[in-house]
Amino acid sequence: MINEILKKNKIIPIATITNKNDLSNVCTLLIDNQITLIEVTLRDPMVESIINYFNDYTRINFSLGTVKNIY
Repeated sequence: MINEILKKNKIIPIATITNKNDLSNVCTLLIDNQITLIEVTLRDPMVESIINYFNDYTRINFSLGTVKNIY
């Protein structure tokens, strides 16, 4: 499944979203531009407070995480 999602999405936006309003705005822009994938970083502790709101956007595939080390 992940391979199909990645094949369809040549662009993978990365964002730190810390509130419900920003989440709504970003998801609307993604859907309007037929982008169905986003990586949400955990750079800010506020991200964890809105994780459950991602479920409201079933047309978007969310990846959640952050890079800790680069070798």
